Amino acid sequence: MKVIFTCGGTAGHVNPALALAGYMREKDAGTQILFVGAERGLERDLIAHTDYPFRTVNISSFHRSFRPAEIKHNLVSLKNLAHAEREANAILNDFHPDLIVGTGGYASYPLVRYGAKAGIPTAVHESNIVPGLTTRQLEPHCDRIMVGFEDCRAHYKHPEKVVVTGTPVRGDFFTISKQQAKEKLGMNDGRKLIVSFWGSLGSNAMNRAMAEFLALESAKEPFYYIHGFGEICWKPMQQWMHDDGLEITEHPALDVREYIYDMPLVMAAADLVMCRAGASTLAELTAALKAMGQPGFRAKQIFHWVHQKLVTEFSAMTDQPKTLLAKLEEQFYIAAPKIERRQEAKDGTVKYLLRMADGNCIETVVMRYHYGNTVCVSTQVGCRMGCRFCASTQAGRVRNLEAGEICSEIYTAQKDIGERISHIVLMGIGEPLDNFDEVMRFLENISSPEGVNIGMRNISLSTCGLVPKIDQLAEKKLQLTLSVSLHAPDSETRSRIMPVNRAWDVEELFAACHRYFRRTGRRISFEYAMIDGVNDHDWQADLIARRIAGMPGHVNLIPLNDVVESPFKPSRRIAAFQKRLESHGITATVRRSLGGDIDASCGQLRRRAMEERKGEDPE
Repeated sequence: MKVIFTCGGTAGHVNPALALAGYMREKDAGTQILFVGAERGLERDLIAHTDYPFRTVNISSFHRSFRPAEIKHNLVSLKNLAHAEREANAILNDFHPDLIVGTGGYASYPLVRYGAKAGIPTAVHESNIVPGLTTRQLEPHCDRIMVGFEDCRAHYKHPEKVVVTGTPVRGDFFTISKQQAKEKLGMNDGRKLIVSFWGSLGSNAMNRAMAEFLALESAKEPFYYIHGFGEICWKPMQQWMHDDGLEITEHPALDVREYIYDMPLVMAAADLVMCRAGASTLAELTAALKAMGQPGFRAKQIFHWVHQKLVTEFSAMTDQPKTLLAKLEEQFYIAAPKIERRQEAKDGTVKYLLRMADGNCIETVVMRYHYGNTVCVSTQVGCRMGCRFCASTQAGRVRNLEAGEICSEIYTAQKDIGERISHIVLMGIGEPLDNFDEVMRFLENISSPEGVNIGMRNISLSTCGLVPKIDQLAEKKLQLTLSVSLHAPDSETRSRIMPVNRAWDVEELFAACHRYFRRTGRRISFEYAMIDGVNDHDWQADLIARRIAGMPGHVNLIPLNDVVESPFKPSRRIAAFQKRLESHGITATVRRSLGGDIDASCGQLRRRAMEERKGEDPE
């Protein structure tokens, strides 16, 4: 049997091809395999370590002049189409394949398309949950589409072609068990095997998120880790972990090139496979487009479409070349959450349960004030801070949100209410400083004059007290308002209700707050949820005043929301506590209660949706 594997230049494209090729060769040693890719693609780095023959394709005809979107919009000349067809047919006539498999990327399009036209059996492998641009364009022509999950089938126009093979190529391709595969790899000592298909073309934000994930996992139990492109990815990840005080110990990273011929075993043995791409700020987008050979003004135009005109499809960018839009759709995505539920209170407060592209849900709230509309955004799916009175932390943290996803909360709400959002509070689900890099990117995007241009002085960022991150934020000298979730001025009480205090106690927290004020000149707001019999004593008000002394401060007293699972109840001493603070010269206000007739408290709507879904699941 003779098989052509054709793929683009990221690890998410190449490694599934290597796994399938290894499987086929293992099943039949006489199988002849040819890899086809771009002449300067990263795929050459991996395939060069094998004995697989590799044919390059001409970028000008396959990559630039033969993009699916160009064909769709009839923007490619007949001459270029004919040239691309001749190159594809030359490879097909030289090799005479019995099967062609495309695993993603533009370079895979021509051979699969013209192979199908010539009557050769063709298949496409898709690593993502939803089909990418190349897969969508090839779907009408190929014979088979290999996907990771049954839920993926619903995203295709021809579901009868879809075959569920596992993630990314596991399942009915492999007859060997996971344990047998681990034994053959010499990894049968009880450790998990984590495989990453992040390539150097993936977003730095997601690479960093993966580095954090790996470091946290390493603290729980040992594992093996096989990464995509060797030192290209591993060195910066190690640096990020070092910067964040994270470390992977006793878990050596294994270069995937050491397992070239064992990719079927690797995929059969894997306990977790990770593959993701990301988004950009204006500066990052400018750099990316420059690398594509595009003029500088293109980045600003595209940024306007996303962050001013709030489009969610690249096809809506009518002033951009179709060739560029096709490449953007292949390499980037625009976050566009779905409104899963919407609740509106009598006072005009609107709460949204938003479903992200990966199926996770977050909450966003719009609050109406006399000075404008304020949106409260989430920065993480879930939260790991463990505050005992908070609903959003009860299911733990699932993942960080990307900058574009945080922006999309605001854009979705603004389009829904038909009014401009003028103020932002980062007080929804998640700890913003626990997602520091993406939150900084979000602030850069949302305050950009090229976007919706919400000024920093109209933005409040809340933290439960991650002291090193407060110092890091101070160095940026942003003009936003830092809101510290204090909730108790003494370490004994605060440690009982807020586990973060066991890492950085109240004394360390207030020392960081004083440093922040000296560095930025910005007054800090202290959030204080009033809990009956826990933190509402006069001596605690006196202690707050002593700790704030020496810097301007504002205490925002918050009537506690009843959370079913929480033993804490709302205080009955709010007015007396406020008066006691004011007697020390401290500005103290009581937060206006909004959305009392809906699930407006942070995490309530998401928790209810999770409970309902759990109730619907069969036992």
